[in-house]
Amino acid sequence: MALRDRIFLSFQEAEKHLHRLKRIKVELKPYFPLTPSTFDQLSPDLEDKIDVLIFRFSKLQDLLGRKLFRNVLAYGGFSVERPFVEILAELERSGILEVSKWAELRDARNQIAHYYPGNSGELTEAVNFIYKNIDYLEQVTYRLKKLFNEIDCQREGNNPERD
Repeated sequence: MALRDRIFLSFQEAEKHLHRLKRIKVELKPYFPLTPSTFDQLSPDLEDKIDVLIFRFSKLQDLLGRKLFRNVLAYGGFSVERPFVEILAELERSGILEVSKWAELRDARNQIAHYYPGNSGELTEAVNFIYKNIDYLEQVTYRLKKLFNEIDCQREGNNPERD
């Protein structure tokens, strides 16, 4: 499958994750921000909704970081055989994201992935941070998609045989 097609499919997947994140954010709004005591007393229904929040956030962040960042930059001619920190720096120069903010999102995800019972304070903080930053992750996704579309238009303009 061509890189362009893989990028299109990845953006379709990102849209699915974003749609579900935005929907669950609305459903969870009355309960945020969480405190460690409210977190420890969540109903099973709310636990399930928070699981959806965490799952979709993690899936979207992984999709962006593991596939879309490198693929979009590669499609634009940028050498992606570099350390990830250089990929992030290029995305920051392009106005897609802030490296420090991306690192905070990654830290929150790692806190959730390595949660141990009895440490609900850190988990609550991470879940609150994720909830608060869904819009930022959406902005990063759409900025990246805009960059991809611009690159695609330039490439298509330079290659009339693409049709």
